[in-house]
Amino acid sequence: MHSTQPMGFTLFHAMADIQAKTTYRSWPEIEAMLTAPHASALSHKSNLPLFSPWAYKDVADPTVVKGNDADGKPLKFFSRTHVRRIKENLVEMTMLVLDYDGGSPLDQLIKIFSKWEHVGYTTLNHREEGKDKARIVLPLATSMSVADFEQLAEVIKAWATDLGADPSTADIGRMFILPAVREEHRHLAQSWHHKGPFLDWRMFRDMPTPVVVPKIAAVNPFNRQGRLRKLLPGGVIETANGHIAVRDITRKISNVRCPFHTDPEPSEFVNITARGTPFLVCKRCGTVYMERAKSDGIVDGIAQILAKKKQREGGV
Repeated sequence: MHSTQPMGFTLFHAMADIQAKTTYRSWPEIEAMLTAPHASALSHKSNLPLFSPWAYKDVADPTVVKGNDADGKPLKFFSRTHVRRIKENLVEMTMLVLDYDGGSPLDQLIKIFSKWEHVGYTTLNHREEGKDKARIVLPLATSMSVADFEQLAEVIKAWATDLGADPSTADIGRMFILPAVREEHRHLAQSWHHKGPFLDWRMFRDMPTPVVVPKIAAVNPFNRQGRLRKLLPGGVIETANGHIAVRDITRKISNVRCPFHTDPEPSEFVNITARGTPFLVCKRCGTVYMERAKSDGIVDGIAQILAKKKQREGGV
């Protein structure tokens, strides 16, 4: 791929944004966007703008999947300009993006990827706990189709792991926060551009496919500090149909991604108790309830509504 050839990627307003429309820019334009001064992170990271190295189907494509409504029924209409941000609407990946969460210093990252063209920038939690945290963006020599990616996904993740990266960042359709920094840490923010040949993803075809041994993990409702896991009311849960705030959960929702560990395929569910307390059921973490204050008006209100509904239905 020539550096001036348009590359498809997708921008999102926030983590909960489920509308996707591919943007096409040359690599120099993308490089300039990713090495511009970090934006000020004045709100929670879930509200910061993101990008995905994946291109989506055009809204006019007859194969576009519109997704389901809140009741799980297929939608007949979604948007005149955007497609739903789901795996079925992905077309191809034009960049490989890898996250480093403190395991490698910046100078080591630059050295590791010095053989390829790439952009690197420090992420929001850079230098927390005294560790360098950064993101590496490698433009691909040719676009990689969904079919090719799925065939080579385990190889790519094993390669990323060998280089010290977080393998989950190579998940299909993954989104990444654009360069952002908390204002008090602005002096720590860095970005760089290294020139070189674009990464040829076909090299993964020559690498052995790793043997994946399924792990059976015991249900563990406690975190690493030995404290009982809790869902925060303002936390965001990712589902197959988008994101939802924990406090807004009022019914059972399936195909949920557990926020407490790497969960490649959303396969858990959330629901509410008889008193209206949202909870998550995960095969690995067990049942995790929302942390409640002694008096929670929203949750108590939901509980009262549910109680009245049961009285009407049961004639009590």
